[in-house]
Amino acid sequence: MLKKTLFLAATVVVLLSAGTLALAFEFKTVSTPNAQRLLRAHIVIPDPAVPSGVREVGEHYTFFDFEKFRLSIEPKQSGHVYLFSRNSQGEVQLLYPLEHDGDNYVARKERIDLPGNGWLRFDRVAGQEELILLQSPTPLEDIETARTEGTVASEVMDRYEMGVDTPCGLLVRHIFLEHKNR
Repeated sequence: MLKKTLFLAATVVVLLSAGTLALAFEFKTVSTPNAQRLLRAHIVIPDPAVPSGVREVGEHYTFFDFEKFRLSIEPKQSGHVYLFSRNSQGEVQLLYPLEHDGDNYVARKERIDLPGNGWLRFDRVAGQEELILLQSPTPLEDIETARTEGTVASEVMDRYEMGVDTPCGLLVRHIFLEHKNR
């Protein structure tokens, strides 16, 4: 009986410890699958052939040099939204919000386009493009200061992606786009 009780007690402690760790991780940084569910993003391209002038394409769409696109997002929770790109050298550039964009707070289920009424455009360097979408219940001060420069230290982004010293409820979503030369 004592062995069975100790085994059960040890099992409960392990399960509680694992559950506590899982909860702490989940509340710190939400993994990509959960972020996809909580922070919906649609890739939109200009298309004069449709009445709205734009159409949605999936993440498996292949883009070519100078092609334009934007993200249309609809978060399932309110918060401050940030959009970044990371190049093949690991350099991170803030795409939204920039100094002129104003408040980046998005209400729950509000659909907004990033970057606003503008477009993002591919350059001539082919490869896989990485976009990083963050949503935080509070403003991210070290990123707010980057709004004038547009660049973010890779260590700052790494910290957010790993959930180190980040606000509770931070969502991190990666979007990879294929870009080829014509």
